Amino acid sequence: IPRKWARPYHHAWQRFHVLVVHRRGSKTTSTVQNLQRAATDNEWEERRLRHLCEYYKLPLTQSYLRDLMRHRKYGHVYPTRVQAKISVWDILKEAASYAKDAKINESELRVDYPGGHRVQLFGADEPDKLRGPAFSGLVLDEFGMMQPNVYSEVLSKNLADHLGWVTFVGTIK
Repeated sequence: IPRKWARPYHHAWQRFHVLVVHRRGSKTTSTVQNLQRAATDNEWEERRLRHLCEYYKLPLTQSYLRDLMRHRKYGHVYPTRVQAKISVWDILKEAASYAKDAKINESELRVDYPGGHRVQLFGADEPDKLRGPAFSGLVLDEFGMMQPNVYSEVLSKNLADHLGWVTFVGTIK
């Protein structure tokens, strides 16, 4: 059950989210739940895509929708891969334990879901390694600690092809 502050986030379909929540406020748990729901709930993802195409006045053919829905990739990015493993990996594995037929890949810090969809953890400390994959959704956790160009020069391009969403997460210091 999401915390009260997170309910609007879990029901939002827009592409860009910003979460600034105090320490121990369950930011990571909420974002992991959102990633897993996106990877496992095809109806929700299709409604989100239909909403965005209508909002941006983009034509949505069955072929285009099928391409957007196929083999969706989601990522949770921390300033470093080590931080991602320490802070998020156990939460993601626990969430995946409730998903039918989810397969956990320890070495890749990845959960594969039926239908070819996946959620994977990454570090932003080597931005060039993040170039290339098309993401349907990303969480940039502790965004204020990342190199300033990670989103603008690398990750924003990875989201563009799939009408992907991004959640910027942080805590006021």
